[in-house]
Amino acid sequence: MKIRLTVILLGLSSALSLSAQIPTTKSEFAKTSDGIRIHYIDSGTGKPIVFIPGWSMPAWIWQKQIDEFSKRYRVIAVDPRSQGESDKPTYGHLPETRARDYKELIDQLGLKQPVLVGWSMACGELIKYAEQFGSDNIAGQADPEPGSEPFQAIPPHAPFRK
Repeated sequence: MKIRLTVILLGLSSALSLSAQIPTTKSEFAKTSDGIRIHYIDSGTGKPIVFIPGWSMPAWIWQKQIDEFSKRYRVIAVDPRSQGESDKPTYGHLPETRARDYKELIDQLGLKQPVLVGWSMACGELIKYAEQFGSDNIAGQADPEPGSEPFQAIPPHAPFRK
């Protein structure tokens, strides 16, 4: 009886320990200054990394990165306006406007010194971000190399370009 109880308690303890290591993922919305609802996925804790997909791609395209990085960082993956679950207005698709959306999301979430990771068209939007808002409020910017697959996890030791 004692052995059976010990085995049950050890199994329960292991299960609780394992579930404590799995980050909680939330699906949320933020509203821009021009009234557009921007959808984002928020997972993990720690220093923030913001992932922005290319044109017509949804936030979940970064799922492997979310799964890996949220073990050590707070990961935000964005559905830019007119993509994924975000509102789909007929206006506001210039890189400057989309960069403002990212700035407003970062401010609303209270992110301090995030690393911004953009793929494809998002790279140009992040350049506009830096032009409009500077780089003092970000820790760095990473643009995966041309031809790289966004579906492959970026290793945690990868250097980020500042």
